[in-house]
Amino acid sequence: MLRRITFFKPYYCSGCCTRFKSTFSKDPVSNPDGSSLPDSEKAIHPFRVAVEEQGSIVKRLIKEATTSSEELDKAVIKLKNKKQLLEAKLQELSSSIPQVNKVKLDDLIKQRFYYDQSFSIYGGVTGLYDFGPAGCAVKNHLLQDWRQFFVLADGMLEVDCPVLTPEAPLQASGHVEKFTDYLISDSLTGESYRADHLIRQSLESLAKKKGKQSGEAKQALAGLGSLDGQGLQGLIDRFGIAAPGTGNALTQPREFNLMFDTAAGADSRQQGWRHRMFLRPETAQGIFTNFRRLLDFNRGRLPMAVAQVGQSFRNEVQPRSGLLRLREFALAEIEHFYDPEDSRHPDFASVSELSLPLLSVEDQSAALTAPTWLQLGASVASGLVAHETLGYYLGRIFLFLTKRCGIDPRRLRFRQHPPCEMAHYAADCWDAECLLTDGCGRVDWVECVGCADRAAYDLSRHSEASGESLVAARTATGGTSRSFTPSVVEPSFGVGRLLSAILEHNYRQRPGRDEQMTYLSLPAWLAPYHCALLPMNGGSAEMRQLIRRLHRRLAVGENLAGLVDADSRGVSIGKRYARCDQLGVPFAVTVDYDSVAEVKAGALSELDSNLLSDWPADCRQPTVTLRERDSRQQVRVPIDRVPGLVRQLVGQRITWSQVMDTEAVFQGQTATKGNR
Repeated sequence: MLRRITFFKPYYCSGCCTRFKSTFSKDPVSNPDGSSLPDSEKAIHPFRVAVEEQGSIVKRLIKEATTSSEELDKAVIKLKNKKQLLEAKLQELSSSIPQVNKVKLDDLIKQRFYYDQSFSIYGGVTGLYDFGPAGCAVKNHLLQDWRQFFVLADGMLEVDCPVLTPEAPLQASGHVEKFTDYLISDSLTGESYRADHLIRQSLESLAKKKGKQSGEAKQALAGLGSLDGQGLQGLIDRFGIAAPGTGNALTQPREFNLMFDTAAGADSRQQGWRHRMFLRPETAQGIFTNFRRLLDFNRGRLPMAVAQVGQSFRNEVQPRSGLLRLREFALAEIEHFYDPEDSRHPDFASVSELSLPLLSVEDQSAALTAPTWLQLGASVASGLVAHETLGYYLGRIFLFLTKRCGIDPRRLRFRQHPPCEMAHYAADCWDAECLLTDGCGRVDWVECVGCADRAAYDLSRHSEASGESLVAARTATGGTSRSFTPSVVEPSFGVGRLLSAILEHNYRQRPGRDEQMTYLSLPAWLAPYHCALLPMNGGSAEMRQLIRRLHRRLAVGENLAGLVDADSRGVSIGKRYARCDQLGVPFAVTVDYDSVAEVKAGALSELDSNLLSDWPADCRQPTVTLRERDSRQQVRVPIDRVPGLVRQLVGQRITWSQVMDTEAVFQGQTATKGNR
């Protein structure tokens, strides 16, 4: 995964020129799967079209020799006015994006132990986090769904390579030399900072002020990503940037390699590449060094996609913002090898009609930060997206994020990397970025998935360094054969960052008097538990028997073992519902006094020996309530129908509105503890 997070102010547009795309869709109302595009994009669309059309008029007038300067000036003024209207509309719509109370969200995450700082009883360690039971469950469900959606659906291969990596492969890949950040320090206290981050913060503060320096700061921000150490020092001197907090002078920027270095073997004095080791900064190199064996396993066929999920390590200068910048983190990566002379993808047609929120390099050079929803097929045809294989993965990533992970499309964009931001191995790259909130309530774009065309860089470098021929062969129609080094497209998912986005984008507060009640509206298949089993007020012996029956039939009969949470504490049912809602549990089944009153005497003891047996036909089947998390609506259902209903709901085979139409709506208990 690409290691930089690029921050922009959300939904702000300025400048007098923009890109006029031939790929612009004239009617972006829906995607081919029937899903509507965000209402915000529909509202913006006429303003975008107006800017595009007026821009075309200006271009035509510039080319025509007969155009008078007065006519051209009027057209340019008209273009500026239309751009101002677009900018005003973008700013107006930015206020409709849900505002997240980060303090409450962080409190929920900590209280329900989704994750927390590692070794907290010793004061904690920055850059390291522990996943609790709920966080671990959601992470596992996410990776399981990722494998189903990408690896199994596309018939990919999967490998598992070691974390420890010798020096030679990383020397060949360029990581030893180029995987660096510029570091600066307080000249008196010695506290270190990442140079580009500290300079960016200072320039952003200056840019908000009025005066000459504000404009200069904005210009400097635009080119910050392309500067080397000397250029960074020039900005420090020019704007008088000092160490935060102390105001002390800063040291000269120096390169700092982000890889953790170690040695293998008992004798640490041993020399050579086999003994010097690094903790891998990405999973990709293990795939590249196994390319020959993987190609043989795949019977020499290309294209070939290989996936790997595992831990990676980066010695970040300033780990921060929870799971967004860690020193140890999980990556889920795919390396798709293809013939550079044939970049078509056999399944591109399945995503070509999708509209995606794209932010091109040219848009960014015009100071635009809001994406434009463009049809993927047209974007590939125009060259905005380099080729079909890259476009295919952009489309699949979009569907996975929005359909499987619950990411809000209004808070998602695909940003193309300018050359100055490109990783040393990348030929082209698009980042899926989500709008996320930091601890100060500021909203920023954060990269969660990188999709890079690495070309043939890695295989060529490893082939040269190792002496192994890492090539493929293809036989033409005439029988002639040619050898070539395959190119690679790499979708790379930062699991921690994606989890942060999922939790924030699915965080909710109840309206009205219940606004203090918070919950997670997670997709059912991602929730730590798919269903909660709750006996009323702690439960009698009969209630606990019914709970055991439900648990067994859900776990074994419907294969939901480990996905059911039975909570029989003596606290009120309302408090247990609130706990389930905060965990994101989509459905809760309550066994109450009516359930017990409906059971024929002795029936439970007969069934207790075989909890999977059907309820006797001559015995009335008790009913229980089934509650849905988001609406808090409940229906009353015969007990043995509940497991199948939950399975269908979680699998999206039926909707909750259909359940409400077919089942009895729960109005309240008729029996009580005293009169059952």
